[in-house]
Amino acid sequence: PLFGLLLYVFLSNDTVHASHVMGVDINYTCTGLNTYTFTMDVYRDCFGISLSSTQTLSFTSPSGCGPNFTASLSLVNTGGTEVSQVCPTDLPNTNCNVGGTIPGTEVWTYTGTVTFPAACTDWTYSWNMCCRNVQITNLVSPASQDSYMDGVVNTTICNSSPQFYSIPTPYICAGQPFCYSLGTADPDNDSLVFTLVNPQDGPAPPTNIPYTIPHTVNEPLTSTVPWTFNPASGEFCFTPDIAQIGVVKIQVDEYRNGVLIGTSYRELQIIVQACSNQQPNFNSPPVTNVTGGVLVDSTVIEVCPGDNMTFTVLASDPNVDNITMNSNILALPGATWTTSCVCSPVTGTFDWTPTVADIGT
Repeated sequence: PLFGLLLYVFLSNDTVHASHVMGVDINYTCTGLNTYTFTMDVYRDCFGISLSSTQTLSFTSPSGCGPNFTASLSLVNTGGTEVSQVCPTDLPNTNCNVGGTIPGTEVWTYTGTVTFPAACTDWTYSWNMCCRNVQITNLVSPASQDSYMDGVVNTTICNSSPQFYSIPTPYICAGQPFCYSLGTADPDNDSLVFTLVNPQDGPAPPTNIPYTIPHTVNEPLTSTVPWTFNPASGEFCFTPDIAQIGVVKIQVDEYRNGVLIGTSYRELQIIVQACSNQQPNFNSPPVTNVTGGVLVDSTVIEVCPGDNMTFTVLASDPNVDNITMNSNILALPGATWTTSCVCSPVTGTFDWTPTVADIGT
C-alpha cells in the first residue's frame, strides 16, 4: 500500500482584494439507508459581505428515478473560521480582524442530513450564489455569473465522497514556479480520477462560462511554461507570467471495482501577484530520514499496516525570511506533523502508524 502527502510552505505577502466567495466544495457521508450528511465549505474574502446562516442544495434525478427536492444546510461555525494564508504572527493583522489590513480568508461550513425519497444511481445536487468576483481575469463577464457547484450521488450503495484537505485560495507570485494539490482522500479508499473542467454559471442546469483569450480549460491561468496536470492525483504545476486572478475547477470521478459511483468537484481561486520576494524552497530530495517504510520515488513511500513510519522534510528561504510548514495530515487518522521552528531553514517531521483500514493510496 502506498500513500501520498502534500506539504507546502507559505509566508505573508501583500495582495489584491478578492470577492466574498473564493472557493467552494461539497462532500457527503453515507450514514444509513438513503441517508447522507452533506457538508459544504464556502471560502470568502473577509473584505466581502458576510454569508447567511443557511445554504440550500437542490436535488434532481436526470433519469426521473425520483422527484426533485431541496434540502437546507445549517452553518456550524458562526462567523466563519479564519484560514488566511499568512504567517502565524500576521493572523491578527488580517482584515478578518478589526483594524487588520492584510487580505484574509474565512471558511464558512454548512451541514445537514438528507434522506433521499428513492434509491437512484444519478441523484445530482447543485448550489449557486450570485455573483463572482469582478476582479477575475480568466472568465468572461465574471460579475454577471453565479458561483456554482454540483455533484452526483449514487444512493443504491452506501458511499461517502472524497474529502479535500487543502485550502483552495492560494496567493502566489508571478514568475515563480507553483504546484498545487487538492490534498484529496477517499474514506472508502475508492479509485479517483481527476480532470480539469470548465467553471459554470447556475442555477441548474448550468452553463459553461467562456474563458477570456488566451485562457483555456487545460491552461486556465497564463504561464511561461506549459501546464502539467496529474489525472491520478489532481496536482497541477505552472509558472504564472503576470499578475492575474483565475478560477480553476477540477472534477473528481470515483470508481469502485471499475464502476463509476460518484462525481465531485472542487473550485479554487488563484491570486497571482507581482512579488519582489523569492518563494521558499524544499531541499532536494524533499523527503529524507525515512524509517519504517520504503521511499519508492521522491514523494511516494510504501509502508505496511502496523509499522510506525517517520520522515523529515527540510525547507529554506532564499531571502532568509522566517517560514513555517503545514500539511494535509488530517487525511491520515492518527498522523502527527511537527515543525522545528518559525525560521529558516525549517524542518518538518511526519509520524504515523497506519492500520489495515488505511490500506490504499
